[in-house]
Amino acid sequence: MKLALAMTALLCSVVSARAADGVFPFPCHQKTLPNGLKVVMIPTPSRGLVAYFTVVRTGSRDEVEPGRSGYAHFFEHMMFRGTKTYPGPVYNRIVTSLGAQANAFTSDDLTVYHLTLGKEDLERAIEIESDRFQHLDYGKPAFQTEAGAVYGEYRIGSTNPFFALHEKMQDLAFDAHTYKHTTMGFQADIKAMPEGYDYSRSFYHRFYRPENVVILAIGDVDPPATVRLIEKYYGAWQPGYQPPKITPEPPQTAPKSAEITFPGRTLPILAIGYKGDAFDPANRDYVAARLLAELAFGPQSELYKRLVLREQRVEAVQCDVPVNRDQPLFDIVAIVKNAEDIPAVRDQIDRTLQEFQTKPVDSQKLDDLKRRERYEFLMELDAPEKVAMQLARIVTATGGVEAVDQLFAASATITPRDIQRAAAKYFVPERRTEIVLKGKDDAGNQAAKKGEGEAAKADTPSDSDATKPLAASKPPPQSPTSAADATEKSQTPVATSPVLLPVAGDPTISFRLWFKAGSQNDPPGKEGLADITAAMISEGATRSNTYEQILDKLFPLAAGYSANAGMEMTVVSGRVHKDNLERFYPLLIEAILQPAFNQEDLDRVKSRTLSYLENTLRYANNEELGKAVLYNTLFAGTPYGHLGEGTIETVRGITIDDVKAFYRTHYTRDNVTVALGGGYDAALLKTLQADLGALPAGAPSATDIRVALQGRQVTIVEKECPATAISLGFPLDVVRGTKDWYALAIANSWLGQHRNQNGHLYQTIRELRGLNYGDYTYLEHFPVAAKQFVPPTNVARRQQIFEMWIRPVPNTARQFALRAALREFQRLIDHGLTQEQFDETRAFLRKFVPHLAPTTMAQLGYAVDDRFYGINGSHLEKYRQAMQDLTLDEVNAAIRRHLQYNDLQIVFVTKDAQSLKDALVAETPSPITYATPKPDSVIAEDREISVFPLKIKAENVRIVPLTELFVK
Repeated sequence: MKLALAMTALLCSVVSARAADGVFPFPCHQKTLPNGLKVVMIPTPSRGLVAYFTVVRTGSRDEVEPGRSGYAHFFEHMMFRGTKTYPGPVYNRIVTSLGAQANAFTSDDLTVYHLTLGKEDLERAIEIESDRFQHLDYGKPAFQTEAGAVYGEYRIGSTNPFFALHEKMQDLAFDAHTYKHTTMGFQADIKAMPEGYDYSRSFYHRFYRPENVVILAIGDVDPPATVRLIEKYYGAWQPGYQPPKITPEPPQTAPKSAEITFPGRTLPILAIGYKGDAFDPANRDYVAARLLAELAFGPQSELYKRLVLREQRVEAVQCDVPVNRDQPLFDIVAIVKNAEDIPAVRDQIDRTLQEFQTKPVDSQKLDDLKRRERYEFLMELDAPEKVAMQLARIVTATGGVEAVDQLFAASATITPRDIQRAAAKYFVPERRTEIVLKGKDDAGNQAAKKGEGEAAKADTPSDSDATKPLAASKPPPQSPTSAADATEKSQTPVATSPVLLPVAGDPTISFRLWFKAGSQNDPPGKEGLADITAAMISEGATRSNTYEQILDKLFPLAAGYSANAGMEMTVVSGRVHKDNLERFYPLLIEAILQPAFNQEDLDRVKSRTLSYLENTLRYANNEELGKAVLYNTLFAGTPYGHLGEGTIETVRGITIDDVKAFYRTHYTRDNVTVALGGGYDAALLKTLQADLGALPAGAPSATDIRVALQGRQVTIVEKECPATAISLGFPLDVVRGTKDWYALAIANSWLGQHRNQNGHLYQTIRELRGLNYGDYTYLEHFPVAAKQFVPPTNVARRQQIFEMWIRPVPNTARQFALRAALREFQRLIDHGLTQEQFDETRAFLRKFVPHLAPTTMAQLGYAVDDRFYGINGSHLEKYRQAMQDLTLDEVNAAIRRHLQYNDLQIVFVTKDAQSLKDALVAETPSPITYATPKPDSVIAEDREISVFPLKIKAENVRIVPLTELFVK
């Protein structure tokens, strides 16, 4: 693949060159302009990409005026409203023309605006960014419209128990400091924001000044040329930063505690926060506390093994020592399976802290952690945007990047005595605040009492997930010897040709082992079996190692593997630095060849899955809930017609024998394809293919997917909630690699490109009307879209779905929002794209494609998908070429052939379901009102939307109580 090959070759050489100076592997160039603006330029290997980050050292900590919390976050939104030179729509069109991946985020100490784009467009990006930071201009109507979108974001968060927990923890723990409120702000302040226009202007003039900003330009950059551009476009920016007078938090003198109730079902959560110290590499106590957090509460810790693995009282436990400018909380969080176990779990946490205060930590464990952190840091620097993300908080806390090496240098000198002293300083009663969160009526705990408990299920596998199993050979450093040497069975090497992505000089090796089976192969009545089998491989014991031993062995390697069962493919992924291959490879290969399939591991995996189905999916995320119901309903009666996680009833019934049978049938040498990327050698490939030959023979099994959808079918999930989530879609036969797929990609991008502010639906529903937080469309299954900027790989399907995602809107606007979306969709199909829309979107996608796979691991994922779809060559290369070759007529013809609006499955998650059904069927007009004036053109269009025909028949609408979902 031509798109792949340069990234980490330079990384390896630079690491060697810089090793004596510090851990940060790249040369860093810094320049401060006379007006105080600081620029940090870091050339890295990047395939022509540049990450351009503007770090404003202002966050919610700076909101000192009563009644004005949340404005740092709100202002992040307002910065996209544009200037006189480049108004918001013009700014968005320019960003689109650059093919940039653009967004922003706000936290307690910072606000970050980021673009990743081709190096040839860097000057244009600098020009438009400098303009909005110096000349932002917006009127009161735009400000008030945006307030609606911000409140919509708050409503999304309020459905998550961790959101409520964090709100209460900050409010209770802090009395005077502005950390008392979260980044979103107090709800009352958010509701009052439409009246804060004048204050917002003063906020901009106080904080958006050059002395308070650091620019990061990372990737394919020329530092001298970049400095000249920064001076050209930012040189006239006038200083005038007015730092807020933040009231210091007085010393806490006694522990605080509270218990809160979440209105939905959730596992009980125990959160304990201790007042810590601000980030400071020179503070040995702070540096030691960061190490202590992992040693005491990480997956290799004794507490984790006892509570999560052995006793299985806790679904997850962790400790966070954050990077903050002021005194933060050092947070310990435990997700407990039964409320009655909270006292015992609290006691175990307290005992652990007391042990660290009274006994020196094992020096070998401390050394292993230091080694792990170094490798972990280096392996996360494989794309410019990831480098920038790693640096943003450091830059905010210190103003520069020097603290990276300072932190690692300080960490290297920490002794067991330092750990002991930090534990005694920070984790004491007078610094403590404790919150216990329980679900309404403490629901959701009965399953756990039966050993089938709860907790948050991971949404998607991580390419660098570092917590899993083992193998059967003793490989030398770079070329593991075959496991065939350690088995008496005759082996036939895997015959399927491998998927290879060599990157010369890459210090890491990426593995993707694709088994041609997934949730479609779940036996009837055993739905969820593929998912659980994959979890048992990646999160369970092997014949030679318990899962605890596996965690211990993986820990110092900063490496790991995960297994994800999609609908048609299961992929075991792993990534390791070459230095650690010798110790990692046996763990990876034995996890696949010799899983132990122990009952205790099955109990733990089932417990987590049941918690996801019973609690998390139904009560913590209405958007994912709506999508899950859409998929289940749309594909009902087919092998796709259930969640990969299965149902509550089927998961409870899965046994060890079921797992073993599924493994024997589908984890076969005829069913596996090896994929390797990065700095591997031929010997590793040969060894891996030979070792996998120990799997039994067995051909892939095919399933039949046929979907018949007639008319507009509506499912309304009855749920008490503050806003309505809407998803709709229909089966789509077009898949990657075909000309029509690339044609539809243009139409889809124009209509609703994921996380792109220039999408037509986004502009219509969110920007013009402020009804929600975003509106997007998809040509392919895109799980957990809210947490990702680009589509995940290795979730390929023969039968795809066209999906429209309308993020939660006010309940009073739910019918109007559906009408608005359907109206725009129908207009696209009936009239097609214009030449201008086609040209702009095609140009955007041509430049955007490299953002889909900036790392070796991501590119390897796409290469595996290419094999699944039978694509000769590379989908990513074909994608870019198609954006050069396709014509407007071809795109509009593909729209007419494949998109339609008559046969749809529509899902609402909302309250008062019967009234919605009545309104939909009766075609009741749905006029909308606004808190602020709108242009006459919008009001006129609203009148048309309010009566747009929905064409929904009563017999095609069903109401489903929330508690009936995912049961059988």
